[in-house]
Amino acid sequence: MEGLLHAKSFLHLGSRSRVQEKKEERELIAELGILKKRIEEVDTRFDLEVDDDLIDACIYEKNSLMARYRHLLKYAKEQGFTCHPCRQMMRFEGEYLSWE
Repeated sequence: MEGLLHAKSFLHLGSRSRVQEKKEERELIAELGILKKRIEEVDTRFDLEVDDDLIDACIYEKNSLMARYRHLLKYAKEQGFTCHPCRQMMRFEGEYLSWE
């Protein structure tokens, strides 16, 4: 996923400065926003698709994006990040995913 953070961005040895934490938090929020938009785009394609193979591809793509989204939310919670815009819950497949 070009433009998205890599896992190594979140690995730190030792303590981080407050400036580094805030930068990491902003990058994480940006990536969550990108993922949310990509998931919505996959949902739209899924609704319009008629080919069985491409429908399957949409399902797998959405599952992959959702797994990444859940991972980043879990990481954010573990790091104690807070984000007021992220308090809005995303609802996928009857499941609510939120920052808190």
